[in-house]
Amino acid sequence: MKTAQLIFSSGIAAVLLTVAGCASDGCLNNRNSIPLAGFYSSQTHEPVTVAALTVAGDGAPGDSMLLNNEAASQVYLPFRANADEVTFGFSVAVDGGVMTDQLTFAYRTMPYFDNADCGAMYRYLITSVDFNGALIDSVGIVDSLVTNVETERIKIYFHGAPQ
Repeated sequence: MKTAQLIFSSGIAAVLLTVAGCASDGCLNNRNSIPLAGFYSSQTHEPVTVAALTVAGDGAPGDSMLLNNEAASQVYLPFRANADEVTFGFSVAVDGGVMTDQLTFAYRTMPYFDNADCGAMYRYLITSVDFNGALIDSVGIVDSLVTNVETERIKIYFHGAPQ
């Protein structure tokens, strides 16, 4: 009698776990592909925190202010799915003045179907980078394919690492 009761209880537990598993969203992935850029010294190649940095998108989603006179060591730089280029303005207050640089990314937008639970999203393939060099010494692309995996894909090297 005890054996039959144990099998019956195990069957109910299996059914309950299956039903509970189906009730959840099922998508644990980040659904946005936004490139993360880290800041580095052009002299030492070490990570730096840039003080009083302003970063604004020109042609970015919402043309938004991403950083407003803040100390930062990284910033997310959103791309537009309906364009092939986006520009960001970087400004730092230095010695009573302001130094400004424009950083432009050209890219290809690629729709990507993750799975039935997560649905579709966009990935971006960075094809070129351009900047005018006032603040930025160079830009390194760690991985040109921007996916929804949160990792630093862009390294921005600053002249003299303004701090």
